[in-house]
Amino acid sequence: MKRPTSQRSEEARREAQSAMLRAKQEQSRLMKERAAALAVQTQKVGNLRALRLAREAEIKNAEDAVSNLSQKAKPIASKRSSSKRKAEGRAADLAIVGENESLNAKE
Repeated sequence: MKRPTSQRSEEARREAQSAMLRAKQEQSRLMKERAAALAVQTQKVGNLRALRLAREAEIKNAEDAVSNLSQKAKPIASKRSSSKRKAEGRAADLAIVGENESLNAKE
């Protein structure tokens, strides 16, 4: 026995609504999963960024400390020219040689 057309159309409408409801629920579930995954990924990126910034700050502080120490340890540059320094070096060498000669003469 065949069912009337109105019954078949009503049954088809209910099945379509049911399928639509299941599809919407599935889509809603997928969207929630996606939002959760995105939140986790965002948190990971934020944590990695914070770690990178902390490491960069630590490196910068260490470099600043080293540069401060090296600036304090640098001798003050003399204003003498290289030819004057060479002449002073030669004079010091001659003075040492002269002292040695005078010591040898006294002996």
